[in-house]
Parts: sequence; C-alpha cells; structure tokens
Amino acid sequence: MRVLVIKVVILFAVTTSAANGVQAAPPASDPGSTGGSGGGGTAVPWRFTHPDDGMECSGSVLFAGTGPDSDLGGLSVYSYTNTVPGQVVASELQLQITVIVETDPGVDWVGPIYKRVGESYAIIMPALATPNITLLSLGGGGAQTDVGTVTSLNGGQGVLFRITAP
Repeated sequence: MRVLVIKVVILFAVTTSAANGVQAAPPASDPGSTGGSGGGGTAVPWRFTHPDDGMECSGSVLFAGTGPDSDLGGLSVYSYTNTVPGQVVASELQLQITVIVETDPGVDWVGPIYKRVGESYAIIMPALATPNITLLSLGGGGAQTDVGTVTSLNGGQGVLFRITAP
C-alpha cells in the first residue's frame, strides 16, 4: 500500500506543470457515452477526437477527446522519428510534454496547444496508468515493442500527426 501512495505522489510531482483539461460539451452530446453507472463514471474509453491519426496541420494542434466521466487522463506528446516501417516503437519517441487532463464533470477534454514543427506521436491514457511511456512496462521487446499495442492494452489511444511550418 505504501508503494502505491509513493507512485501516485511521483506521478503528480512529474506533472506539476500540467494543464487542466476543460469540458468542451455536455456529456449527452457525446455519441460515445454509455451513461453513468451509479457514480462509477461511464464506459467511454480514453480516445482522441483531434488530432486525427495521420493528420497534417500547417499550424499548432489543440488536443481534444473523450474519456470516462469525472476522471483524470495523462496526455503525453513525443517527437517521432520513424525507423521501423509499419509501427511506432518506443525507441522512435522522445518525450516533449506530459500533462494531466480531466473529464470532470463531463466526458470531453481539451488541451494543451502543441506547436512543434515535425512528426509527433501523442498518447492519452488513464492517469494512473501513467502518461509517460518510459514508465510503462513494455515487456520483453523493450525499445522495439509496439507503442500502440501497449497504449491500447492500458486503456488509452495513440495518434500520429505532423505539424508543418505555416
């Protein structure tokens, strides 16, 4: 029990510069919402609605998505250099930002704005599953483990996107 408390303290200490997410729309407007479960939140998974996978923008990106009702998620954004065709692996990622977003009181979250030109990969996950991929157990494959698979198995989603110079 003591180890769990220390991990939670470390997680929040790492994210002290976190930007809080805000509700973008009432929960009823989200078609992915399955409704509450008596105070336990909803069955909505953490997912992106923007940026779309493979999206290319000529300016900054504002992250947005959905998640369980009244919950915290970890958003991590990485610079990405593709070296393994067909998948994203941990060795291709370099952490740029990690923030906590919240879905309280609804299921929608937004933020922050990201402006770094080039290819990037973003991950949204339950906050307690840790937003920093370097802290995740990537299994025996280590740096060559598929990040998308690890993220989805931990209840999150990853998206690849590119920001070009305006």
